[in-house]
Amino acid sequence: MKRVVLWSLVAIVGMHLACAVGLSAWVAIDTAESAGQASGFLASVTQGEAQEAYAAAASGFRAAQDERQFTSVLTRLAPTSYSLESWRHRKLGRGGETVIRGALVTDSVGEVRVTIEMVREEGRWRVLSITDPN
Repeated sequence: MKRVVLWSLVAIVGMHLACAVGLSAWVAIDTAESAGQASGFLASVTQGEAQEAYAAAASGFRAAQDERQFTSVLTRLAPTSYSLESWRHRKLGRGGETVIRGALVTDSVGEVRVTIEMVREEGRWRVLSITDPN
């Protein structure tokens, strides 16, 4: 009787552990491409390639602000580097969206935490928005 209870507990714990590992792997794999595109966008931004970054953004991003406004914001902020949080902090959204967190580093402000919303558009991941907590 005790053996049956023990094996049942081991099976339940093992199944929960396998599900947690599976879900983690799914998030890591499913968000890898969108994180790569977000990284490319931020690399363009920090290298002063505002025009390339703007052109690679989602249509909703471009509809919210024109290229001149985008370039103006980048000129004022002047990011020098960036970082993205690991896959454990990414979120899968509905309808082909992913949320990725990271930071832009500037000489004037220091580190600015950002949330990047990615959307699948025309077969590839594109930046829909970049916001800071404020």
